[in-house]
Amino acid sequence: MFLDVNLKNIAMDRSLVDLRDEAPSMWSVVQRESEKPVTARRESWVDLNLTYGVCPQCRHRTNLTEGTASAPCSNCGGTFPIDWVHPC
Repeated sequence: MFLDVNLKNIAMDRSLVDLRDEAPSMWSVVQRESEKPVTARRESWVDLNLTYGVCPQCRHRTNLTEGTASAPCSNCGGTFPIDWVHPC
């Protein structure tokens, strides 16, 4: 399968992709395995920790405090539970 990433087609093994019919209703937890990149792809991502969340409503990224059950989004104003069980 191919994914369109920044207008480039990237080959990806289908077994590594989880497709859903519905948008998530919880913060998605992203856990990066390596150190933060020297340059962030977007200025708003500069201060993200190795573990951060993606808002289910507006896709804004923010640092999360581990163990917290829910968090507000500073971008869209919504408050959503955090999916610590299924990190990306």
